[in-house]
Amino acid sequence: MVIDAAVIGIVVTVLFALMALAYRSGSLAKEVDQNKSNIITLFDKFSDSQKENKADHREIILKIDRLNNQRVS
Repeated sequence: MVIDAAVIGIVVTVLFALMALAYRSGSLAKEVDQNKSNIITLFDKFSDSQKENKADHREIILKIDRLNNQRVS
């Protein structure tokens, strides 16, 4: 009888531990998906800012070239 109660106690404890792990895994999966989404959003914003920087750089180079051409003339 005492052994049966101990075995039942151990089984119940293991089941609760497994349920807690399953719950935590589900939570982690949601967090991972959210983090992936955040990373993609940040990468898109970074790509857009890089494109803007390239465009700004080209404009600056063109202005410098114009100024240099005016000085030469």
